[in-house]
Formats: sequence, C-alpha cells, structure tokens
Amino acid sequence: MIKKTSFLLLLLALNTWCFSAVIHGFAPDFKGKMISMYTYSDYLTLSKVKIGEAMVDPGNGTFELSFDTKQIIKVLLAAGNTNAEIYLGPDTDYELYYKLAEDTPISFATQKATTYFKNLDSTDINYKVLKFNNWFDEFIYVKRNEIMRFGMSPQIDTFKLYAYNAYANEKDAFFNNYVRYFIANLEQLKVSSKYRKTKMAYYLEYIKPFPVSAFDDQYMAFIKGFYSNDLNSFSKQIESDIVLAILHQSPSRLMRAMHRDPYFEKDEIRELMMVNMLGNAYYKRQYNRNNIQVMLDSIVKFAKFKSSGLAAQNIIGELTKAESGYPAPEFVVSFEGKELKLTEMKDKFVYMSFFATWNPISMNDLTLMQDLYVKYSEYVTFISFCTDKDKATFDAFLLENPGYDWPIVYLGEEADIIKDFKVASIPYYILIDQEGIIARSPAGSPSPDGLYKTIEDTFKYIKTQMDK
Repeated sequence: MIKKTSFLLLLLALNTWCFSAVIHGFAPDFKGKMISMYTYSDYLTLSKVKIGEAMVDPGNGTFELSFDTKQIIKVLLAAGNTNAEIYLGPDTDYELYYKLAEDTPISFATQKATTYFKNLDSTDINYKVLKFNNWFDEFIYVKRNEIMRFGMSPQIDTFKLYAYNAYANEKDAFFNNYVRYFIANLEQLKVSSKYRKTKMAYYLEYIKPFPVSAFDDQYMAFIKGFYSNDLNSFSKQIESDIVLAILHQSPSRLMRAMHRDPYFEKDEIRELMMVNMLGNAYYKRQYNRNNIQVMLDSIVKFAKFKSSGLAAQNIIGELTKAESGYPAPEFVVSFEGKELKLTEMKDKFVYMSFFATWNPISMNDLTLMQDLYVKYSEYVTFISFCTDKDKATFDAFLLENPGYDWPIVYLGEEADIIKDFKVASIPYYILIDQEGIIARSPAGSPSPDGLYKTIEDTFKYIKTQMDK
C-alpha cells in the first residue's frame, strides 16, 4: 500500500496536462529479456517507482517505453543486472542504444550500462547535459598537470567562471540548475580549508537566492550534502526543544524549533530536512521509535509541501518494509499463464519461501513442504520463489520434481520482490496473515531450527484458531 500511495502521489505531481516521452530502444545484449523504467519518487530518499516495462524483442533487439510527463524527469533504465540514467522531456521521442559497457567483468553486482542517443536535438536536456559533462571531463584532462601540482580546488574555481560565462544567456531553467548545482556539489568536496567557503557563504550563494527545487536531482544532491541529517547537529538550546517536540509527537513544534536556526528559514527545506532527520533518528536509542513514526505519519497526511509528504511516505515504507506487524509489500507474479497477486490471497495465511536449487537446505525443505501443503493448504496459501541465476536450472528442477502441488515461481537474482521483502539469505521464509500483515519475517522453516521447532507448530495453531 505504501508503494502504491507514493506512486499515485507521484502521478498527480507529474501528470497534469502532460505529454508523452517515448523511447524507441535497441538493446541487442538483452534480447528476450525485460527492460524496466523507473523514476525517483523523491530525491531525498531516492526511492524508485516503476513507470514502464517492455520485452526486448528476441529477434531484432528493439523495445519501446513511454511515459506521460509535463516536466523533465530523470529515469533509470534497468535490464538484467545493469542500469543507466537519462532524462525524459515532455512530448519527446528518443532513439536509444542500450548496451553492456565495454570490457565489463562478470559480476553479480549491479553495473552501469552504456547509452547512446541517435538524432538527439540540440535543445534537448540530454544533449545539453552530455555536452556540459564532456566539456568538464576535457577541462580536467587538459588541466591534469596543474591538478597534480596544486590540487583540484583552484581548477574548480576556474571552470566555474568559464561555465557561468558560457551559459550567461541560457534560458533553460532546468539546465541552469544542473550547471549551478553540479558546480556547487564540486565545491562542497573541496578538501583544503584554504579554498573551502564558510557554510554561510554556500548558503548565501546557492540556497537563499533561489527557489527550492525538490524534484531536481542536482539541487537535492547539494541540499543533502549541505544539511546534516542528525537532530543532534543543532545548538543545545534548539536541541532541547527538539527533544520536547518528539516527546509530544508534534511536527509543528519541531518545525518551530528548527526555524530558529538561520539556515532553515525556507519552509520547504525545513520540512524536507525534518523528514530526513526523523528518518535518521528512528533507530537511535535516545528517541522513541513510535513517536518518530507517529510524526512521519502526520507529515504524510498534513505536509505543507508535496515533496515532504512523498519523502515521509517513502521513509516510513523503508523503515517498516518487511517487518513483522506491518503491511506486506504488494507483488504480482506470473504462474502458468495467470497472475498471482498478494492482494487476492487474503482469505488464508500466506507462507512464502525463497530458495535456490544449488542450496541443499532449500531442496530438503521443499520436500518437507510438500507434506505441510497436504496437511494445511486449506488454511495456508503456499508460494515458493526460485532465486537461481539461470532459468534453465529452475526448469530442469521442475522437470525432476513434478509432484510439488503449490505455485513455484522463477524470480532470478535481481527481482524487486527479493529487495522488497529484504530477503537476506537462502532459504528464507515469510508468513503473512489474512489481512496482508507480515506475521513473521523471517518465519520458521519446514525443517527444525536450533530449538527443534518448525513452521508446522505455527500452522497447527492457525488451523486450531480457524476451525473454531
């Protein structure tokens, strides 16, 4: 529900009088595989929401993705264990080549893909950004000897003068922000105190004169670097008021306390950073976790700014995701030509298992699960997910084990479900109640644990209660 709400809020933010951006893609390295498109729900948490998906044609390697937007947005394309970021402008068609980077080592970690645009218009944001980035790279290369002798900081100052002069007449507000905060982020990295500005100087140059751009990636990268995410970073007097605000579960009281700091005069920044700091405080022993969550819930409902509400929603989702006592992440998977939806499994408990065919404990547990299925399938819905890297090994496993009677679905290693349920090891088990709330994560396994207990003890209790 949390993800669904965030996505709906995002659509409301983007899709008023919107125009389609269409990607006509070519990805020969990924023929027959799915390519997904995500955007960032907010740039405080960098939570991603899927906004498109397509199959790369098995024959010619082409694909097409589209999304309706009224403004420039940053999207993440992902295929296999690769991804790449580009911008999408409204009412724009893109011809894109998506490929594995050259000399990419074999790895299970997510790797950056290489993207090439064809016939990109010079007014498009991608054209401008790529041209600017290439200019900066060339500048650093030309100045490499000076950088070796005197460090990077003087060259950042020189490049800043060149860039501001080159784009003095630029009318594209989004691109102007990109250049300004690209340079601002470089300046924040200055190591030498000889070249580093005071915090107030950064504030007066980059924050105070300009409107808040909460849905701009470069701007938010600077803001997150400028402001601490720690509630203990304030003066002692303000900090005591912050403690009282959390004690009384009052976001408005916390906003008033933070307003006394001169760097928090802008309401939207103050509300955003309040959300960020509350999220960071959730696991700190000095603060009551329930109070933090109540405050974040309140911000979701009553935030003055949409950016803060989205960020609070995403932080709550991340803090409570896959924890016992909280709603289970929704999922939809395909099984034997039909869709299996968690939302349609609420008449029974749901027992989810994640396994791999190479794992002997997993294989033994599946054998035991067949007996549990026969005994308790009237009360519990069983579903198993295979996390093998290659689907061929999964297909061979099914042929060798035709007697398993419950849905067994192939996921692979990088599926969203694995991340959403925070599957930390294999095998892994989760029990969800009839209301879609996670009852146990991790849940017991079919085989005995160190205390000689199995999930069957729980199933017996469920059967007893449901038979009353």
